[in-house]
Amino acid sequence: MLRRVISATFVLALGTMLDACGHQVTPNVPGGESDLAGDIVVKFQTAGTLDFTGVTYVIAIDMCGTGVPYPNALATGYTSYTFAIFAGGGFGSTAEPLLYQYFLIPGSSGLTKVQVNTLTPSTASFVTPYQGNSNEFEFIFPRRDLNNPYNAPLPCPNSSATAGSDTTGVNAPPYLTAWTFNLLTFNPTTGTPLDSLGPGGPSDNQFSGIVVNTASTNFYTVNSAYTGPSLQNPGAQITYGEVDTYAL
Repeated sequence: MLRRVISATFVLALGTMLDACGHQVTPNVPGGESDLAGDIVVKFQTAGTLDFTGVTYVIAIDMCGTGVPYPNALATGYTSYTFAIFAGGGFGSTAEPLLYQYFLIPGSSGLTKVQVNTLTPSTASFVTPYQGNSNEFEFIFPRRDLNNPYNAPLPCPNSSATAGSDTTGVNAPPYLTAWTFNLLTFNPTTGTPLDSLGPGGPSDNQFSGIVVNTASTNFYTVNSAYTGPSLQNPGAQITYGEVDTYAL
């Protein structure tokens, strides 16, 4: 599969009171959609230059239908987190994205979080600045890489179903075909949420998420409509998010 070339050195890692508006878009795909078959493409934009030292950027994903992965996950026990991809401060300098899987331990009431190293430059692509924009990055990864890479026996906290095998290239039960995304920023020193795509910013619990159907090709964007005080670090203030999924 043809991959895009990483255009800059980057650091990877952690881990508004009007409604954000979402809409379908038609992206411009160099080389055509066939180059991205089976992939997820995420675009993450902030108000100022991305700060990979002072800010942690997070792509949070629910694949189990438990809800939207909100920024204050510690208070909810991460029950709406299936995976999170971390980019930025607090996780060291690496040329590969850091992927964490959240799953239920049999006999336990809480989720555990484990780093899994399935996202590598051979299968994923991290581009920053994206199209010359210092406030935006693009991350591409295969959906197949999120098919229970840790082999957790109970990968979904809301299901007693054990993990199935991936035969379609989409995902295996009990994961759903509808995935819910949220984009977040955190302070890497304190772990405090700084912003999210939702109208409540760092304390939001109302955003309906970016929901994509991984069984088909579709594209969805959200512009943050937050009108509250600007963050001291504009590189932490999220202005736009996009998630595109490409069918095999």
